[in-house]
Amino acid sequence: MAERKWTEAQLDAINREGKNILVSAAAGSGKTAVLTRRIIGKLTSPDSPADISKMLVVTFTKAAASELKERISSALSDAIADNPGDRRLQRQFVLLQKAQISTIHGFCLDLIKKNFDRLGISPSSKVSDEAQTSLMKQQTADNVIDNYYSGLPGYDDIENFADFADNFISLKDDRLSSILISVYDRVSSFPQGIGFLSDSAKELEKVADGGINGTVFGRLIKEHMTGLFSYYRDVFSDACEYFRDGDVFENKYLPAFEYEYGFVSSLLAAAEAGDTEKVGDIIAYRSPVKLGAVKKELQTEESSFYREARESFTKNALNRLTEQFLSQNDETVRKTARKTHDFVYKLYLFLSAFDRLFSAEKRKRDLLDYNDLERFAYDLLVGADGMPTETAKEISRGYDDIYIDEYQDVNRVQDAIFAAISSESSRFMVGDIKQSIYGFRGAEPSIFAGYRLNGEIDKIYLRHNFRCDAPIIDFVNLVCGTLFTSAGKTVPYDETDALVCGKAESGDAPVEIAVVDTGDFRAQGRRATEADFVADRIGRLITEGYRPGDICILLRSASRAAAMYEDALSARGIICRNQLKRDLFVNPEVLLVMDILNVIDNPSRDIYLAGALKSPVFDFSLSELVRIRKCSADGSLYSVLKKYAGTNEAGAAKCRNFLDRLEAYRKLAAEPVDRLIWAIYCDTHIFALATGSDGEQDKKANLLMLYDYARKFESGSYRGLYNFIRYINDVLESGAGFEAAASESDNAIRIMTIHQSKGLEFPVVFLSDCGSAFSDADIKDRVLINRDFGTTMKLSDETGLASYDTVMRRAEAVGIKQISCDEEMRVLYVALTRAIKKLIVTAADTDPDTLISSSKMKARFGRSGNGYAYRTADSYISWILMAAHGYSVNVIHPEDNGEAQELSETADIVPAFSPDEVSALAERFRERFSFVYPGAGQNIPAKLSVSELYPEVLDDYADAAKYSPDGADRMKMPAFVSEASAAAADIGTATHQFMQFCDFGLLGGNGVDSEIVRLTSRGFIDAHTASLADRAAITRFTETPLFPALRDAEFIRRELRFNIRLPAGMFTADPLMRAVLSDETVLVQGIMDCVFTDGNGKLTVLDYKTDRIPYELRHDRCAAREYIINRHIGQLSYYRLACREMMQRDVDRVLIYSFSLSEAIEIPKERFTEA
Repeated sequence: MAERKWTEAQLDAINREGKNILVSAAAGSGKTAVLTRRIIGKLTSPDSPADISKMLVVTFTKAAASELKERISSALSDAIADNPGDRRLQRQFVLLQKAQISTIHGFCLDLIKKNFDRLGISPSSKVSDEAQTSLMKQQTADNVIDNYYSGLPGYDDIENFADFADNFISLKDDRLSSILISVYDRVSSFPQGIGFLSDSAKELEKVADGGINGTVFGRLIKEHMTGLFSYYRDVFSDACEYFRDGDVFENKYLPAFEYEYGFVSSLLAAAEAGDTEKVGDIIAYRSPVKLGAVKKELQTEESSFYREARESFTKNALNRLTEQFLSQNDETVRKTARKTHDFVYKLYLFLSAFDRLFSAEKRKRDLLDYNDLERFAYDLLVGADGMPTETAKEISRGYDDIYIDEYQDVNRVQDAIFAAISSESSRFMVGDIKQSIYGFRGAEPSIFAGYRLNGEIDKIYLRHNFRCDAPIIDFVNLVCGTLFTSAGKTVPYDETDALVCGKAESGDAPVEIAVVDTGDFRAQGRRATEADFVADRIGRLITEGYRPGDICILLRSASRAAAMYEDALSARGIICRNQLKRDLFVNPEVLLVMDILNVIDNPSRDIYLAGALKSPVFDFSLSELVRIRKCSADGSLYSVLKKYAGTNEAGAAKCRNFLDRLEAYRKLAAEPVDRLIWAIYCDTHIFALATGSDGEQDKKANLLMLYDYARKFESGSYRGLYNFIRYINDVLESGAGFEAAASESDNAIRIMTIHQSKGLEFPVVFLSDCGSAFSDADIKDRVLINRDFGTTMKLSDETGLASYDTVMRRAEAVGIKQISCDEEMRVLYVALTRAIKKLIVTAADTDPDTLISSSKMKARFGRSGNGYAYRTADSYISWILMAAHGYSVNVIHPEDNGEAQELSETADIVPAFSPDEVSALAERFRERFSFVYPGAGQNIPAKLSVSELYPEVLDDYADAAKYSPDGADRMKMPAFVSEASAAAADIGTATHQFMQFCDFGLLGGNGVDSEIVRLTSRGFIDAHTASLADRAAITRFTETPLFPALRDAEFIRRELRFNIRLPAGMFTADPLMRAVLSDETVLVQGIMDCVFTDGNGKLTVLDYKTDRIPYELRHDRCAAREYIINRHIGQLSYYRLACREMMQRDVDRVLIYSFSLSEAIEIPKERFTEA
């Protein structure tokens, strides 16, 4: 293998020493390879070799840790092979097996196990799975709530607990415990833990005592207003300049826009001074100038934009600003701040009680959750003053090198842990802030950004991208560079962040942007239309030679769009895997087993019992269930079933069999639940239900996953069938869910979220559903929590039946929305950098032209108001169109989508050889193939193909055996010296192959293109064949009366092979030869294109012919038909005989379908010669 060529920056990252190092590694820059090479280089250094036992390597996932360890193992093996006597290398290889290469949680767990005595926890403690943790939290929270309501000792520190509880629930959401647990989960990742709520209460107390100005909420409001006013000032200023140049607009529009410019300038000055009250006064005394009337035909792209911007400002932005921040006076704001403070502090007290009880419950069960791992490690390593503890210093001395991958996704607790055990030169951090997309898990990209600005840390930037082709690199730099520099607040971006194409050979396929015009469709209709376009585009890619496994559809939101893309692909016969179906309990095979378990636990529940009986396992039909139920109107279905089993009615034996099996299962229920499940699998042969089905391996894997969950459950403190069912139901109700088995298919279109695609790459990527609005779920919660802004919440009114928002919560919502905006930019960056060769961005919109025009105009003000236009955009397509407004955009109209391109009716025929060359070659072949073997008279063939048959074929065989000019002249010319056009023959062969495999039902319903895509994706035909198949001719075939007869045929066989013996005398005109061969037969073999029986029971032999009609016959269909019949009647005669022999009945008709004539030609029976 050739030695890898490293870039200068990569070599710097591999070799630099002396300080802690931060490597900012862009997407596709080979950061894992660099990290591996650095570690291996240190281990194999001849001068100062490192010891792997003194290294700590932390990766993001277990799979990454395993891969890294394997790479190091392989490199060490190579080094040992080159230096077999080096005992130090051999020792490193042995130590590698126990080296600390793990995830952050793996490292923390190892640290805890070594210090369990200091932490006061059991040495046998183990990590609980997320589902079990979720269940324990739910039960603990319910207990704490009950204790507070009951006023038990230790639970009396929250005055009027009922009032407290009522503030967190509404008529629509009465899960108080779930709401409080979500708060607990969010604050657990902060260094202060639950203490964060106490700190938040203090910030609210500042507002209550001194007003909102000067607080974090005041700062957020000020930033929001200045951004808003700055943007509209620039827009109105530009509008004034534009309208001064036009006579009509100068008179009609300019006065109004000059007023708006002065008005918003006054607002901006007041906002910058922090005078919120003055902002309110200016708005209150607003006296706008009315716009004049301008005819629609005189409007321009610019005038329309400015007019709509003014309307949006006056009717939307100002009203919303007033409602959010200016409608309450200072006294009201202080009063609500005091009330919020009281609730937040009570929340702190409640969660403190919850944490004590939850921790005690975990200790009783010897369990740790993932928050415990980080919290205990933090407590061990970081003192109350934030400095490393003695334990941390001791551990730090044990590590010469500390490597942490994906550092952009660490939180403050994790960062403090790594800092505590690092020296001034031991930490090597790798990451890319532009790919920090796990804010919902607590990732804080601001930590990475802070290190980039830290002068005491060396920074290295890996810019070369070795994944994407150059056009994709250019597109990413244009879009993301514009977004990050214009509107991103948490992402530092400069020239060192722009990608450089590192591929030696790059493709040149441009990035495609397609906006599907959906007219007045609602959201679901828009998505379905876009999905159809994407499926058709994928179909064309497959016919161009791409494998389904090369293609991935990325979606931002899983729940709304994935199923539509899956349906669109499936409707076209394209195999796909919806990676979003990762919840185990949405899969029917798992639900079936849970249904059976519920019946075993309690057979008196009718719904479960009816479901089990009607399932493929027990196979009761609906009519059988109705008959059983009619046996008695009283009692449960189970009691009626037992009663019916005691009768002699039809199906009673089937009922007895089921009841016997159920009784056996119920006896097994005393065993551990995993044994019961396995017994059900074996008894019902449930794995066989998946055999031959789509996703067979996935179904089996899901069943095994359920069994594995049962085994884990039985290893805990909860046991038994009843508890297992309750455990599953409680987890599902809590929303935690269970992860299904990963799909193993490697040649299917993959549909996944952008988050699922992180770390992956695909030759072709569709970034779809880009027109869907960004989610605002982060600011809809009743309680808002942010590490920089604190904790705020909605408050219940005096009736307790409604709630109202507060200025503090609205201010925090603005701040959170900015953070979410930054994360969406990073998510988009990740999505755009997954493609290797082709990137296709798609969106749907009701008015694409207006969207494109508006985006173009907004881009002119992209940097105004701290990127206000970008920060208030509501979708990826808006960002992309603004940032790449000079890029070509395809507007797709559904009625134009997917039209078949007809192949040319004729092709130019260019002779491969001149006539003289053909004659010379023919003479050479005659010389070489004219040798006569002894016994030439005994030349009757034992086997003939139908294509070789004609009535005098044996006469010609006899003549050909003699050396005579006559026999020589019959010699067939090889294809490669023929003057016939290969192109026409290839088209005919491809069309035949399509007819061999196509599904007539799907062909009629979905059209030729869709069926070609299906056949290609499933491997029936290859891409070359797909490109040659005559789409126009096939389409005309579907319009003939023959097509519905085939589609609705009672019996049909295609490519029907046969071998039959026919009298040899049939194939000679010589009477003497006929007499000699009277007892001889010839084995005839062939393949009939199609044999079918129509609705009237008529047996038909059908043969497809794609040969061209001679030019002189093209305008005489009768003559053309006769030409076709005469040319092929011999072959069809043998097909007719073969079919009669095979079917043991007469053939009713023989048809030739001529693709040239687009007509089925029936050969009259009297034209055939009977055997």
